[in-house]
Amino acid sequence: MRMSEQERLRKYPSIRFECRNCGITVVTDSTRRADKRTTYCCASCEREYWRKVTRHANKRKQQEEA
Repeated sequence: MRMSEQERLRKYPSIRFECRNCGITVVTDSTRRADKRTTYCCASCEREYWRKVTRHANKRKQQEEA
């Protein structure tokens, strides 16, 4: 069952957001179903962001224990 282009655009709208890690403005392509990004521009930005968050949380925890 194939969707018409209008149905696909209604079901998968383009999303515009700013990457939480690097600040690049991203507009997702509504013609690609798999593109459901809403926070990070790419996987490497997401990994880098979470590394920073975890590193700082661990550092704070160690300081509180001492």
